[in-house]
Amino acid sequence: MKFVTAIIKPFELDEVREALSAIGITGLIVPVSRPAVPLRTAPCYFPPLQSIPRG
Repeated sequence: MKFVTAIIKPFELDEVREALSAIGITGLIVPVSRPAVPLRTAPCYFPPLQSIPRG
């Protein structure tokens, strides 16, 4: 038994599946993943501190 891990583009899945079945590989697990895109955050604005009169 061999374990092969491959990362392919979604539109190439059918072509890869056909090629694997042509050489006799029948078992195939295809997990769906999403790209890791960083979340966009709004820029933070901190107003300058005002001096507090002590007295």
